[in-house]
Amino acid sequence: METMEPPPPFDGGQKIRLLREEVGGYVKDLIDQFLVTLPDRIDSLANAICVKDFALVQLEAHKLKGAAAILGAEQMAHICNQLEQQCQAGQSLKPDLLPTLLANVQFVTEALEQCRGTEPTTPQGWSMREKG
Repeated sequence: METMEPPPPFDGGQKIRLLREEVGGYVKDLIDQFLVTLPDRIDSLANAICVKDFALVQLEAHKLKGAAAILGAEQMAHICNQLEQQCQAGQSLKPDLLPTLLANVQFVTEALEQCRGTEPTTPQGWSMREKG
C-alpha cells in the first residue's frame, strides 16, 4: 500500500463557506452539534480500539469520518478512513492512528470554534428554530 501525505488538519474555510451558502445560519448549529458530540465519539472510538472491538471501531470511525469531512476536518476524516479500512480488511490497527487522532482533536476544535463565530447556539437550535 502506498503511503500518502496526510491532508492538512483543517481545511474548513472553503467547506464552511459552501455550507453557509447551502444552510445559512444552521452552520453554527452543525458545528455546535459536532463539537458537543466529539468527546463521546472519541471516547467510544478509543475504548473500542482498546478492547479490540473492530466492528465498533469501524462504525465509530465511519460516523466521525463523515461529520469531520463535512466540516473540513480533513486530517481527522483521513485518520478515521484509515481506521475504517483497516477494520474492513481485517488488518491490525496501526498503533499511531489513535494518538494522531487525539492530537488532532484540539486543533480541529479550536478551528471550528473560530469558524462558528461569536454568536453561540445550542445543538438543539434546529428544533427550537423550527418550532418558532
